[in-house]
Amino acid sequence: MALTILTAPRSWNDLMYPLVIGAGHQHMTLPEGLVTLQGEHFTDYSVLMAGSLMATAPMIVAFVLLQRHLIQGIALIGSKG
Repeated sequence: MALTILTAPRSWNDLMYPLVIGAGHQHMTLPEGLVTLQGEHFTDYSVLMAGSLMATAPMIVAFVLLQRHLIQGIALIGSKG
């Protein structure tokens, strides 16, 4: 359970693999969508921050719900026998 909690945000925030394998705008991931919100000369930071909040909210909720399992897993690894 602890391994799942620690690796889920990494795959959730992965940007390079979907960019390489990407199949167009219909199948865009959240990090790719956030990159498209940034303009070359102008960036609307209020929209970018709202998108960032929407992208991180599921991971924050998952962490709050599974925090007990994470701490138990880390304590189990750190204890002797």
